[in-house]
Amino acid sequence: MPLRIMLMEHLMMTGTWPEPDQLTQLLGSIGNNYHVVRYEHETERAELVIEEENSNVMLQLKGDMQGVSIQALN
Repeated sequence: MPLRIMLMEHLMMTGTWPEPDQLTQLLGSIGNNYHVVRYEHETERAELVIEEENSNVMLQLKGDMQGVSIQALN
């Protein structure tokens, strides 16, 4: 998934999770209409829940510096 790859690239380049405004830019750059439902992040780990507005699919992304996992919530 492009979002997962983009998050990993950001982590590898900066060593941190994106700030909320950076996350919004990343979501906009992949072309889908994602809405951030929840975003809790620290320097090295985070949990993100997004909803794809066209299909109402909710995705949870969790990760740390070792990797990012993704799963559908509905």
